[in-house]
Amino acid sequence: MPALKILVAPNAFKSAATAFDIAQAIRRGLQKSKCHSDVVCKPIADGGDGTLPILVDALQGEIFKKEVSGPLGRLVQAPFGYIADKKLAIIEMADASGLRLLSEKERSAMKASSAGTGELMNEAINLGATHIILCIGGSATTDGGMGILTALGYKFLSSSGEELAGSGEALEKIAQVEEPKGLEGLHITVLCDVSNSLYGPSGAATVYGPQKGATQEQVAQLDKGLQHWASLIKRYRGIDVTSLKGGGAAGGVSAGLVGWMDAELKPGAEFVLELLEMDKAIKQADLVITAEGSLDEQTAEGKGPFALLEMAEKQGKPVVGLAGRIPREIPDSELRRFLALLPIGNQPESLETAMTNTLTNIERTAFNIGNILALRQL
Repeated sequence: MPALKILVAPNAFKSAATAFDIAQAIRRGLQKSKCHSDVVCKPIADGGDGTLPILVDALQGEIFKKEVSGPLGRLVQAPFGYIADKKLAIIEMADASGLRLLSEKERSAMKASSAGTGELMNEAINLGATHIILCIGGSATTDGGMGILTALGYKFLSSSGEELAGSGEALEKIAQVEEPKGLEGLHITVLCDVSNSLYGPSGAATVYGPQKGATQEQVAQLDKGLQHWASLIKRYRGIDVTSLKGGGAAGGVSAGLVGWMDAELKPGAEFVLELLEMDKAIKQADLVITAEGSLDEQTAEGKGPFALLEMAEKQGKPVVGLAGRIPREIPDSELRRFLALLPIGNQPESLETAMTNTLTNIERTAFNIGNILALRQL
């Protein structure tokens, strides 16, 4: 019987293992099993943490590091990817302006700025980038992208003519905007996997402000500031971002870059899978194995494994999902579309221990899958 062609395409397990490491663990498990298989590894991402190395590897680019301003101004070393022949840069906002760069006590939606992300963009432009892919998951900011824009040369002035630094608390103080020249040829693609509006009940401040350190009083102030931000964009650019789907992502960065810089919003998972030419890899496979830290009801809301599932279904290929966490009972929902959902744990243990054992558990689970698949080869 010919070898079973298996496509291994996992997402990262957040804070536990990279998508590359997960893919290799699955490969090892399959190869140790009795299954006669031909395994192809193509790790995936969905525009969130871990997208940068996936795309740089796939596009044969290079990763650079730059010292930039962190969310509260403290200098941090942040990476960005550059693909010279495409004049394309890839930047993860979380690396320069991310919540993970702050302790819980330091979180401040009012003061945190996206300026460091703008500094990375500037560095990429200086290298020759004319297209920037910006992954915006995990930001610490609610400044509408004001920090990014100040780093790129925009000037935001108060009613007294004072130049304002980018921050959430500065938004409602802006009275005048001076736009820079020289950015006309720059194309920005923002990878976004949420549908929140810029302000209001489902807006950036209301939904995400508290986890970024905002009190209820500050949420109201930030929401007011984002509403003013939208009015400025309308006044200066003639663009209405009020009802922009996903405009509230990353504290309003989506709306800010669409409004001021004509950025293009794209669903992260679909965009990445298309760039990786995953449809071609699926076509060659008999079975697809994907994985993520948690496969649950949120998986169907733009996550990488689900976008992969939809792509595989179009070609009639089955998909098995592995995860550290899976619902005790699989509800009658989109999750039923996976051929199987398998938890990788094998005994009661703390979350910390489970995360430490992620690769061991993944390899063992893949080994068992391989032995089950070998039954068809007997």
